[in-house]
Amino acid sequence: FLDEQLHMTYTLPPEMIPYAKEHVPAMLRQEDYIGTRYLRINTRRQYLDNVKVRHALACAIDRAQICKSVRGGNEKPASGVVPPFAGYTVPPGASFDPERGRQLLAEAGFPNGEGLPEFKFLTTDRDVSRRMAEAYMAMWREHLNINVRIQQREWTTYLQDQYDGAYDLAGAGWIGDFLYPTTFLDMWTKDNGNNNTGWHSEDYEAKLKESENSIVPEEKLQLLQDAEKIFLADMPIIPVFWYTTNYLIRPEVEGWHPLQLNNHPYKNVSLKRN
Repeated sequence: FLDEQLHMTYTLPPEMIPYAKEHVPAMLRQEDYIGTRYLRINTRRQYLDNVKVRHALACAIDRAQICKSVRGGNEKPASGVVPPFAGYTVPPGASFDPERGRQLLAEAGFPNGEGLPEFKFLTTDRDVSRRMAEAYMAMWREHLNINVRIQQREWTTYLQDQYDGAYDLAGAGWIGDFLYPTTFLDMWTKDNGNNNTGWHSEDYEAKLKESENSIVPEEKLQLLQDAEKIFLADMPIIPVFWYTTNYLIRPEVEGWHPLQLNNHPYKNVSLKRN
């Protein structure tokens, strides 16, 4: 792209964003994307089966700092698993509150992190994945006195370990297939192949079923919001940020507009001739 051999890039790695902002700012696009980055928690593991410990881990993560210093892609700190979009109100959920995290640990029987083992954090072998894992590790140590060891795995092993439940904590993410909350909520049902947390809730699934059977649009969305409240109260995952899509595009490209699903119809795209 920088050698003028491409009109646009499909994506832009986080490590290239500062360079693009400095050298080709007019060609850098950073747009909202229907996707959520989160940490998966293996609720079958001792200590992590305690909801207060899970919430304490969530309280210790400074999401704004992760977005600004580690990612740099204009991502937004996530309070819930469903990204915000028209018609759906994201329920209040995870937020940065170290004092609350320490209080929850004490209530769980682990004041100042005493009695908790060293957790293992599973992530991929990408550089940006390690940087994010190191940031989480530092925040948990600083705010909760909890030690975490990073385990980087190549992609296939990383997926298999989650499927097998061979992890404590894991970095993960999900991109929506369509613009409706169920693309993020249905995956956390019992025995769903994308769940892999050991968590399920009959109340949660009942709300999803009620929404499915309702014919009133507003009621359907309210029931889905109620389901997400149940999900966030149990905290089998820790939402971190909502994705953006970052890429470079030359001014000769016309008819290319921001779309939350990033599903651009090429019949509307053309190149301006000089």
